[in-house]
Amino acid sequence: MDVLLVMSVFWIGYGILGLFGIQNIPAKYKGHSWTKDYIRKQGVTWLIVGVPWLAFYLVRTLLVPDADINTGIEVLILIALSLPAVITTIIWEKKYKALLAAETGAETNSTK
Repeated sequence: MDVLLVMSVFWIGYGILGLFGIQNIPAKYKGHSWTKDYIRKQGVTWLIVGVPWLAFYLVRTLLVPDADINTGIEVLILIALSLPAVITTIIWEKKYKALLAAETGAETNSTK
């Protein structure tokens, strides 16, 4: 369970850095007019994962430490808590891939 604490704290910290524009992103997304927005939204998705996982850890260890919950059930709960971040990431990734394709297409057309 301590791994869950470490991972959630790391993800929250990395998400906060993303909100301030400090994250490692793929090179293809760097140097565009929307890059800062992309980084901030990536930070939000890290927070959407980290905060619920930290809350689950705190509830599990502080409020119901003696509850007999199967490990498989805990894994299913963590997957369910991660779904909003996965869905959000997919939606935003499609948006930025489309922006990248539009810019790349515009640059290709202007050089011809």
